[in-house]
Amino acid sequence: MSQPATAQSPMSADDARDRFTDAIDGQLSESELGAFEQALASDAELREEYEAYRSIVKGVAAAVPHVAGVEPDVRDGEQAPSLVPKVQDRIRRRSKGRYFRDRFSAGEARGGGLTVLFVTAALLMIVAVWLMLDNVAILTP
Repeated sequence: MSQPATAQSPMSADDARDRFTDAIDGQLSESELGAFEQALASDAELREEYEAYRSIVKGVAAAVPHVAGVEPDVRDGEQAPSLVPKVQDRIRRRSKGRYFRDRFSAGEARGGGLTVLFVTAALLMIVAVWLMLDNVAILTP
């Protein structure tokens, strides 16, 4: 792993790329920030990469605030609607319940009924075997 840059050692372009996220999050020390800014100032291509990366990160943070840890978009006192339930409902309908199925829906109740039927049948078989064994023990001297 590379050593942190100090005032004596300039930061390489690869080291600066490794610190893009830390720079955006404000987690660089003063000496690292100075070396990072110096690396950006001396390399136009690196500076363009950083700006592109920063705009992508900011765009993702704006589009998906709960993932990025940013407050949701609120305009004029109204919060943006959540699209997740609508998308899941559409996927559930198009897949005919294969995906995002409600565990307590009517389809699951039918499957639950079969389970109860099989458990009841198994219990009846156990009781029948027990009774037969009990009767055999009584009939034999």
